[in-house]
Amino acid sequence: MGARDAGRSAGVLAMVGVYYLATMLILPDQPADWPDLDEWYDKQNRLVIGLLIALLLVTRRLANGVGWRWSAGCWWSRGKAWV
Repeated sequence: MGARDAGRSAGVLAMVGVYYLATMLILPDQPADWPDLDEWYDKQNRLVIGLLIALLLVTRRLANGVGWRWSAGCWWSRGKAWV
């Protein structure tokens, strides 16, 4: 495995880690402490949505850096539209 593959693997691992963190923040660790889940959601929703938006922006920036184009809703096709 070369340095390029190691970098990609680290990037994918970081993305999965952010998704895992976001999902862990959706529900409380001790549900008995939060009988009203709406209050928990109101407390956590900005952080979770912020993490997901940040991840989207970072992955978009990295994808543009390797030559992928964001066209026709298909960023992995390197510009080939699948419409």
